[in-house]
Amino acid sequence: MVRLLTSSYRGTGCLPMMPAVSVSGCTIPPSEPQRRSPGRLKATMGHPHEDRFPAPVRPLTSPETGPDDATGKTLKCLFGAWEKQAKADGKPAATIRDFRQKVDDLIAFLGHDSIRDMQPADIVRWTDHLRDERRLNGKTIGQKYLAAVRLMFSFAKSRAMGLGDPTEGLRVKAPKRQTTRDRGFTDEEAKRILSAARAGVGLSDRMSDHMRRAIRWVPWVCTHTGARVTEITQLRRSDVLTVDGIPCIRITPEAGSVKTGSHRIVPLHPQMVREGFVRMVDAMPDGPLFHAKGASAKTTSGRIGEWVRDHAKVTDPALQPSHAWRHRLKTLSRDYDIAGEWADHLQGHSNPRAAEVASIMIVFSSAASAARPVMMRVNTPIRLQRFHRL
Repeated sequence: MVRLLTSSYRGTGCLPMMPAVSVSGCTIPPSEPQRRSPGRLKATMGHPHEDRFPAPVRPLTSPETGPDDATGKTLKCLFGAWEKQAKADGKPAATIRDFRQKVDDLIAFLGHDSIRDMQPADIVRWTDHLRDERRLNGKTIGQKYLAAVRLMFSFAKSRAMGLGDPTEGLRVKAPKRQTTRDRGFTDEEAKRILSAARAGVGLSDRMSDHMRRAIRWVPWVCTHTGARVTEITQLRRSDVLTVDGIPCIRITPEAGSVKTGSHRIVPLHPQMVREGFVRMVDAMPDGPLFHAKGASAKTTSGRIGEWVRDHAKVTDPALQPSHAWRHRLKTLSRDYDIAGEWADHLQGHSNPRAAEVASIMIVFSSAASAARPVMMRVNTPIRLQRFHRL
């Protein structure tokens, strides 16, 4: 119920001050007086029903949230809406965390998150800061930081939120990358790492059993599959399985972070079986193979990279000590005329055509002086298409 509390006229040339209004026990302050012409004022003064129809009062913004929060027009609120949709779409948690870090970085730089106060010039200042003060390269700034913020405003547009986009039309120039070598391991580097892993170079009694197993087996599995290193360090005993008689590993978001958010089955090369990998797994209890329960697979991945440089002595700064296996396998795919969509499926690269050949797997051995590819077709029945004995 609405009831009038006060009514009074103040001065001439103005409408009467709007009375305060009580709505369900909450008093809303009167709005500002509105100017009208004296003639119209005279016509309205003294009307017997004037006070029965007060002008509508706009609801005030909650003082705890502020005007932008109340209408969802802050970057934090926008990210929250995007995050909710991203989770519903099955986006990996790691991707959401990465995007949050980029958005928070912009907010920290600007000192506020009000979208209406963000101008394109502010975004340019931020990208310049990332380049000049943080020493990030143009590719990282454009494809990571700016792309994350731009995605927020693209999402707002797709949801008809009526927000401006301060990133529209902005680009970050990325100078062409200068390379001095291939980004994958050479045969000699691959043999050096795998020999050191087999010999247990750098192992110590102070290491946990999980870490000792990781040093022995993770480089070998990465060699033969071209998988992302954390996709291997997060493997569980249940992820090593047999499909139609072929030993395989299952890479799945159930075990941890998978960049594409989809699972894939990758057959193990016969050399991995001969090395004893399957026997090792069969002797393990249920749970993670290469890190303790509750620990991070990424920590194991980082220590594998340190081991490659410190003990296997592959120290070229142009190489990423674990990711170089992926580049190497991509090169081998071209060398052996393996169709790109097959290699993409094996490595978990996004490729629309990869789904069409989901039953085809390729396995490489890089331990010998020259890599030997194996191509298998799984599913009813498995048949060996081509096999070179190592």
